[in-house]
Amino acid sequence: MKSINFLNKTKRCIFNFNYYNNFQRNHYCSIRKNSKRNENKIISLYSWGCSKDGKLGNNDELVDCEPFPKRIEMIKTNNDEIIDNFSLSDIGIKDVECGHYHTMIIDKNDNLYQCGWTSFVGINNLMKNHKNLIATSVIKPSNKNIVGNNNNINNITDEGDGFKVKSVSGGRRHTLILTKEGRVFSYGIGSEYQLGHGDNNNRSDPTEIKELSNKGIIKVVSGWGHSLALSKFGELYSWGFSNDSQTGHGFLIDKPIKVPKLISSDFKFKNVFSGSDFVIALTDKGELVSFGSNEFGQLGNGTQINQEFPTIIKSGFNYNHDKFNKIIESAAEGGRFDKRISCGFSHCLILNDSGELFTFGWNGNGQLGIGNSSSSSNSSRITNQTIPIKLDSSRLFDGEKIEMVSAGRNHSVALTQSGRLYVWGNSNHGKLGNGTVSGNQYEPMELFDFNESVPQSFPLEFQKVLNISSGFDHTIIELLEDK
Repeated sequence: MKSINFLNKTKRCIFNFNYYNNFQRNHYCSIRKNSKRNENKIISLYSWGCSKDGKLGNNDELVDCEPFPKRIEMIKTNNDEIIDNFSLSDIGIKDVECGHYHTMIIDKNDNLYQCGWTSFVGINNLMKNHKNLIATSVIKPSNKNIVGNNNNINNITDEGDGFKVKSVSGGRRHTLILTKEGRVFSYGIGSEYQLGHGDNNNRSDPTEIKELSNKGIIKVVSGWGHSLALSKFGELYSWGFSNDSQTGHGFLIDKPIKVPKLISSDFKFKNVFSGSDFVIALTDKGELVSFGSNEFGQLGNGTQINQEFPTIIKSGFNYNHDKFNKIIESAAEGGRFDKRISCGFSHCLILNDSGELFTFGWNGNGQLGIGNSSSSSNSSRITNQTIPIKLDSSRLFDGEKIEMVSAGRNHSVALTQSGRLYVWGNSNHGKLGNGTVSGNQYEPMELFDFNESVPQSFPLEFQKVLNISSGFDHTIIELLEDK
């Protein structure tokens, strides 16, 4: 890959380059953590894919896409203090997450940074088409945006002290924040009532969702125009766009849920994940359930019929043996521990406790990793996979167990236990990071050698991926590398 990277370095996707007139917004970001045992190791952020709206955080307005990994050189505080790449090891990175068109970073002090279209992510600016080219601190809420009892309010001053971000989730144009105290805040575009405040107003600052105060929320997730919150009591709340019953309350055509509403179910939920318009959840018994849109088989239940309410996925998994305990437990932990299931636009990636990877849903661009045809003669393309199918780790991942997965619009990313990164699916606009800008990769291929200045042998000597996250068309990984 080194030689390919070097030879193609001049083929970056420049704005107005005719080849990219029909550009989709796709991007990747990557990060690696510092090892205290080796002072020569640093955290580095890398990004690749679509750069059109600033979500790569590379402070480059002229380049539409990056087909190769490019280091993110800085992030910025609200005081305009610049934290350069080498200082990232000092502030520490707790997690990285991608929305559809923006990127979010949480540091070890529980501060949140974002880059991308600020009209979508609400960095104190709802001006249309405004974008943030550098990941910048999200303004902390003042008391006017806080609800709850007096004790809770006193924990946050007018300057937002005590606003500690535990986890974050980004949808198409909105963001949800869960604090360490269990409060839920939202901001961004509210056109589908996805902010949960009872109106469809846009909000530029994080505002607490009062209906979720004192509910014991341990996780929040967001889709195209809907949102969900999971409580420690096994209750699942949802709100927003509901035409395909992605909120689990039935097909409510043009009748969005305006504030969080408890999903009526006999299940006790222990984890939840959301795609653009469908939801995958886990019960306390290790059962996998799904609901919402099923046009491409993304619910994994063997049909392509939309599902109104949470229903067990009975095909493809052996519930007597695979209880998904690690996925169940990871909800309360958050961050990198909660990435064993990932839902994309219309496909899903699932890891069981043994590190085996199952995929299902739309395969139009090879994003399931199962190839392009059902026979060696290529006579029949595999477009939709309606039940979970297990990938052959011994052949596709060099026999390694998979540690994390992340699904984008029409591409997929997987991380092995030893820190090796694999990508597959659509490569338009460089979103696979392998130098290609069109076509599809139908089976997982390893991506390595991120930094051209460091010579690599194989297996990799000087770098290790520790964390990944894909948005609608982008991915973030955490990278440990030499200085």
